[in-house]
Amino acid sequence: SLPGIATAAIYTFLLSWNDFIFALVEISSNEIQTVPLALNRIFSGEEAWWGPLLASSVIATIPVIVIFLIFERYLVKGLTMGAVKM
Repeated sequence: SLPGIATAAIYTFLLSWNDFIFALVEISSNEIQTVPLALNRIFSGEEAWWGPLLASSVIATIPVIVIFLIFERYLVKGLTMGAVKM
């Protein structure tokens, strides 16, 4: 059951890492904001600073890529185990 649990954990991590709407509504402090909220604050309505925004976006994707590379085999096993008939 380890591949199924790992797959669920990866999906849960990705959904919580990319959560924007719930964090926007609930978090009012700048000290505890999530990564998408911090990226949104870089992109203001009047002026767009594309350099810092794109650099921050690349840095924000590094943990997701590392988690995926570590658990890739469990993710593939968890997704394909449902297709195997015994």
